[in-house]
Amino acid sequence: MHSAYTVENKEHTRKLWCGLKFEGQWQCCHLLVVSSFTENIFRSNL
Repeated sequence: MHSAYTVENKEHTRKLWCGLKFEGQWQCCHLLVVSSFTENIFRSNL
């Protein structure tokens, strides 16, 4: 899988995003670290 994220995008999304529901609990995720992980969840939930 090719990642569309660039350095600029990563700088823009380098923040904690609280609101990812995972295994029944709300988690705080670091978008720079889990960008592909959250992207997969978004695609699976669409």
